Amino acid sequence: MSREPFIWIEIDVDGCSRSFGVGSCTATLAGTVDRKCFRTYETCKLRSAFQHLKTFRTLRYCQPRSNTPKGATWFPVMQGQPSEQSATVNIAGSDSDLSAFGRRATVSVTLTDFPDHDRFMDPYQAERVSGAAQLSGIGYDPRARGTHFGKLKARWPYYAGRPLRVKHGYLVDGVPTGVTTRDYIITNIDGPDDSGKVTISGSDVLDLADDKRTRVPKASSGKLLADIEANTTVLTLTPEGIGDLEYETAGRARIGSELVDYTRSGDVFTLTARGVNRTTAAAHKALSTFQRVKRYVGARADDVIADLLTEAGVAASYLPLPAWKAEVDRWLSGTRITRDITEPTGIKALMSSIVPLGFSLWWEAADKQIRLKANRPVDGDQIWDLSDRNTNLSVSIDEDDKQRAAAVLFWTVQKDPTKSATSSENYARTWAAGDPSALENWRYGSGAIKNFLCPWLENGADAVVRVAAHRLLRRFEKTPKKVTVELDAAKFAGIRLTDVIRVTSHGLQDDTGQTPAALYQVISRSEPKPGERIKIVAQSYQFDGRFGFATANDSPGYLGATQAQRDPGMFAADPTTKLMPNGDPPYEAI
Repeated sequence: MSREPFIWIEIDVDGCSRSFGVGSCTATLAGTVDRKCFRTYETCKLRSAFQHLKTFRTLRYCQPRSNTPKGATWFPVMQGQPSEQSATVNIAGSDSDLSAFGRRATVSVTLTDFPDHDRFMDPYQAERVSGAAQLSGIGYDPRARGTHFGKLKARWPYYAGRPLRVKHGYLVDGVPTGVTTRDYIITNIDGPDDSGKVTISGSDVLDLADDKRTRVPKASSGKLLADIEANTTVLTLTPEGIGDLEYETAGRARIGSELVDYTRSGDVFTLTARGVNRTTAAAHKALSTFQRVKRYVGARADDVIADLLTEAGVAASYLPLPAWKAEVDRWLSGTRITRDITEPTGIKALMSSIVPLGFSLWWEAADKQIRLKANRPVDGDQIWDLSDRNTNLSVSIDEDDKQRAAAVLFWTVQKDPTKSATSSENYARTWAAGDPSALENWRYGSGAIKNFLCPWLENGADAVVRVAAHRLLRRFEKTPKKVTVELDAAKFAGIRLTDVIRVTSHGLQDDTGQTPAALYQVISRSEPKPGERIKIVAQSYQFDGRFGFATANDSPGYLGATQAQRDPGMFAADPTTKLMPNGDPPYEAI
């Protein structure tokens, strides 16, 4: 039995499920239609009949080799191995150098272009040769025309955002086995250059929410047909038909620096309120844009995130909504979001101002899902024990004082929601929390203040801000340490981003020189040797108290409670000793 490593990439090319001139596709070779399509949208000859097929062809590229697996078409033109950069989680948006989504997982693959006979890619390849696919009836040799990637890009220019998979496994007697898959989306295809080199770049699914791809709300096309005064209550939009095409039957809109509420019938809008949400009613000129406003009123954090990611085109299968709901119910149940988004705004920018309310978002490649986790203590999470001894690998440790937080400032309630959400001058309220002694130069040499502009709490919501700030302080009040560890993939394959590890290392000593175990949270995970080694970077998990929740009325007393009842509960401590009846440490609310 032969066994050898095997690495390849796959690309899904979308196209049309219909055949040229068959059934609902009534295209014919006549007039300006001089050749049959290649069953892609770009080459479609009758776009009204185009029926989208998510996967028209799956292209597989591997390294040059004498033995490729049977049963599929392979292109052995990959140069070396894919270059992959692992994702990094930005805990509750605390790292100002990263976006709300942290650092995206990325991949780059270099391939060599080549002449292609098109038998796999072109459904009408034989007819190109015979001439039946051309109006002229003259055939040609596809291999003698152009190259594989040159033709692919011409026929399929809409590759951005399409699936790209990197696969690692082994060939056992010519059959791929033990295959692991990392999912990306294509961000760019460069080349072919003069030497025939092609580079395919990809990022994880959260790249769909990049500011350059999607904005919320979408830019509106409707404009005022005529001038209106500050007291006008009925207006008409142009161009004709735009009302039914772009606007809800009732909603909120922006005209200049004014917000209005409306109902409509066709292109005629009745303004039910002028100058709403701290804006002022004013006169507006004809052809002023009537921009839809995206509204959230008392919405749950998980619902807002799901809505924004759906707007970005993220598939529902990537959004584990029940798990999000459970996490929000337990740790962010009081967080309710109210905001008017009054102009088209990048989704990544929107997310960057919402995650400091107390949660992290990341793409979990192993599960093929976008995960959400509150900034919170350990709560039933599995804890992985690691030490210098049991890993038998070196552990490197460093510190990053830039991540420390001696004080946290939240700015809430925009003075004018039509003006900048990124300027503190446009906020009416400030909420500050911190440890005054930590700001003194004698302690750390300098203060460390985290400043968050939060346009999502239009009602102020001081209680929400207080909780978010307190949790950030508990997590980052001391300079966070980072540990980097390489692990045996077979033993620790289950470690995921944001998992908790308990580290015992000679590099982590107390004031007596002992090496007590300390908790860390995984913020980055990669596989330098897929199937053999895992590399993780973890950040100190500075929730070192004992935390609990309100206990059910019918629960027994602390001494009579089981451990399973004590862990999620919150029992009263002795008011004098500040301890539990058996000497256990007290609970703390957070």
